[in-house]
Amino acid sequence: MKQEFKMQKLDDSSEEIREMIRVGNYQESETRVRELMMLYPDCAAPHNLYGIIMELQGDRVCAMKHYRVAWALDNTYMPARHNMERLAGLEKSWKIAFNAQDCISSKPKKHMEIQYDEHGVGHIVKCAMLGCSH
Repeated sequence: MKQEFKMQKLDDSSEEIREMIRVGNYQESETRVRELMMLYPDCAAPHNLYGIIMELQGDRVCAMKHYRVAWALDNTYMPARHNMERLAGLEKSWKIAFNAQDCISSKPKKHMEIQYDEHGVGHIVKCAMLGCSH
């Protein structure tokens, strides 16, 4: 029960910080994220949030470091992976991911599909040519 309360408090704080970031209050959001890092030292979410703040302030190197720390703390935490791939330029169309829902909503559409011929050999074909199912 205590663990559930702590996680709910983290989620609530993360949403408050997200709103601060959205309105451009980076200084206050950075202070709050640092507090979360101290309260939840083994949690990926505060590092992901800190990475977002750093990225939006133009410090891409520091942002990537914190996305990587978040990923190292929890390699199932998809927002960190999403943000690393986006920042590295692998997925330029993706938006910043504050939480897992942000990752789902920005998944790219398929551009290629594997089609198998009568001999079972797979061929990569552009979806525009096929009308792929997305």
